Amino acid sequence: RDRGRGKHKRGAKKGSKLKRKVRKGMEAAARRAAVPMVLVPQIPSHRLNKICIGVPVQRKNQFMQRLHNYWLLKRQSRNGVPLIRRLHSHLQSQRSAGQAEPDEKVSAVKEELKYWQKLRHDLERARLLVELIRKRERLKREQVKVHQAAMELQLTPFLVLLRSTLDQLQEKDAAQIFAEPVNLREVPDYLEFISQPMDFSTMRTKLEAHGYRTLADFEADFNLMVGNCLKYNAKDTVFHRAAVRLRDLGGAILRHTQRQAQSIGFDCETGMHLPDSPKGQDYYRCSWEDVDNILAPENRVHLSAEDQLKELLDKLDMVSSMRSSGARTRRVRLLRREINSIRYRVGQQQRHLLNGEHGKGPPAGPEDSPAAPGEPATPPATPEKDTAKSTPPPTLEPTVP
Repeated sequence: RDRGRGKHKRGAKKGSKLKRKVRKGMEAAARRAAVPMVLVPQIPSHRLNKICIGVPVQRKNQFMQRLHNYWLLKRQSRNGVPLIRRLHSHLQSQRSAGQAEPDEKVSAVKEELKYWQKLRHDLERARLLVELIRKRERLKREQVKVHQAAMELQLTPFLVLLRSTLDQLQEKDAAQIFAEPVNLREVPDYLEFISQPMDFSTMRTKLEAHGYRTLADFEADFNLMVGNCLKYNAKDTVFHRAAVRLRDLGGAILRHTQRQAQSIGFDCETGMHLPDSPKGQDYYRCSWEDVDNILAPENRVHLSAEDQLKELLDKLDMVSSMRSSGARTRRVRLLRREINSIRYRVGQQQRHLLNGEHGKGPPAGPEDSPAAPGEPATPPATPEKDTAKSTPPPTLEPTVP
């Protein structure tokens, strides 16, 4: 027994010694792995800046930083820190400092990115809301226009017809020569020849102010505008040719409006529809026999010159609205020839009457003939200044087929 107890005590002592050795080895390993805390004197910043100013080298900041790091390592070596430990601790400190800065930068960038993403989302929602509001307002504006047009058709149907006619007439003035009043600064002597100027803008202002009670008043202002241009400008000018073209095209538009007004029926006093609409007439339905009958002079003997011009112009509008063919082209040419011949004869008669009152004058030409309904009237004889500047207005339809 005593021997057994002695062996057991010796085994226990050996085990405790072994444990103490293992513990000491672990502590030594921990001390070796731990970063030594070395207190090293620091160089004051003002001293370092003073030294930096006195050293003329390139990349001064980088050079001074490396020099400062070398000095710290050297001071650490003098305090008994091995070189490997010094380098290891230096790299770890740089790593930790470098990692802390990027983490802060990344977090700041992420926060800023979240802010801009939220702002973009809010702006996108605002844009979609604005688009919806714009669509809604556009629909409202269209509805208001439709209601306004419906109310105008109920309250002022004659005004709507005249406005549509004026829009058609102004479309024929592609160069916008008659759109605005004549600039008196550019043409200072205009009022010496034209006593009553007229243009499309003045007509529109008068129209919106309900200044036209009948279609004849509207037609008179249009004829006045064309007649002023023909009177002031010479035949070889672009303005005279534009007036002739507008008169030819506008005459057809005005005759068509006259037919519309007659077929619809308007009260001249109120501009409203008549309680009982007139009997419908198809003005544009005719046969070649009707055209040939009106072309024969013996069938127009009982009519006056103005009535003959009106009949021929109506037939010309009807034939012009038909499908293009050889028969249509031939009859349009014949109608225009008859119209010009009648105008020429009437013009000669009026010129002879004027010559009998004021003395002899130059022989009349085809363009001196009076205008048919829908055309400016032939102006009377003018003083010497007017005759030198103006010419009698041409006929409504082209003088040459």
